[in-house]
Amino acid sequence: MTRAFRRDEIGGQHNPEFTMVEWYAPGSTYLLQMDLVETLVRGVAEVAPRCPPWMALPTSGEPFGRLSYDEAFVRSLGVEVLGRSTDELVQLAGRELDAVPDSLEASDRDGWLNLLLAERVEPTLGKDHPEFLYDFPSSQAALSRIRRGEVDVAERMELYIDGLEICNGYQELTDADELAGRMGEQSQRRASAGRRSLPVTSRLESLSGRDCPTVPGWHWGSTAW
Repeated sequence: MTRAFRRDEIGGQHNPEFTMVEWYAPGSTYLLQMDLVETLVRGVAEVAPRCPPWMALPTSGEPFGRLSYDEAFVRSLGVEVLGRSTDELVQLAGRELDAVPDSLEASDRDGWLNLLLAERVEPTLGKDHPEFLYDFPSSQAALSRIRRGEVDVAERMELYIDGLEICNGYQELTDADELAGRMGEQSQRRASAGRRSLPVTSRLESLSGRDCPTVPGWHWGSTAW
């Protein structure tokens, strides 16, 4: 647990300074850790002295819902999106949204996915009871592990209450070679955007691959409270 700082984002749901709780569970999985997260959130909601109204959790004991990324889109829009091309996503947005930002490039697949998620899917998540959203697009893996299959997915998840994400977690990437590749790609994107490049070798890279067990990690920030 520590104080954390974030540049640029500020508003009703984002503070530049907040308290972050972060934990890891060696030998576990991101799916199993959902049970622990549910227990923690229920406990905090019961005792928090200034808990906002939307954190009033159901007392029936009904388990938190669990939806994959594609399942959430099917529920909201009637279609799966992970296997769709960028052109198909653009067409879907044209049908489902009243307007799209002029700054969104037609080739930005993740941008179109994020737009559809934010406008049509996220507002429905956790409305009747808290819900986990998991197995994101592989292109949005960040530092989470990718599970290969007919459609590759990033093993990451987020917990929503009344349309608001309150915490998130990864099945952490521990493959040193893949981590080095992703860090290199991120550094190139930063340089192209005029930002400072990342170090050639990071402490995280040097620790990866040293008999590191399967480990999920979770992050919960008080900025969501």
